[in-house]
Amino acid sequence: MKRIWTVTILTGIVLSASLITSAQTSLPDQQNQNTGKLLGIVPAKTFSLLDPSRLQIRNSYSFSYVSAGKYSGSFGLYQTSIGYKVSNPLYVQVDLGYLHQPFGFKNNLDVNNRFFPNFHLSFSPGNNFHLSLDFLTGPSNFYNNYWYPKER
Repeated sequence: MKRIWTVTILTGIVLSASLITSAQTSLPDQQNQNTGKLLGIVPAKTFSLLDPSRLQIRNSYSFSYVSAGKYSGSFGLYQTSIGYKVSNPLYVQVDLGYLHQPFGFKNNLDVNNRFFPNFHLSFSPGNNFHLSLDFLTGPSNFYNNYWYPKER
């Protein structure tokens, strides 16, 4: 078994070294080439929805532990944000959050495994004007009979 792993690792090293040397010899002169053209990715010069320089992707994870009286538990939220600058004053962002309970919650509140989509639209054509439209979702686990009577 050790012999198979040793042969596999050595073969991988030899192949990667030969690929690196062949790639270095086949590269054109970098003084005459633009870096973007060398990689084959050139930013769009006109309006394009597929311009990667206008795209932003962010991932985050937040964790909370709650302890109050006889209740205790934890929440975890993984969120991915994808934003795109459509034009100079217009920015669009879509978020998708996944809420879960890593260590559970006493009294078993129904929070487990929920997705929360969000949408943001930002329009700022100048320094004195900014319009922002947001559609946000989130958990609503607690029901208060004093504020929301069932008779309504």
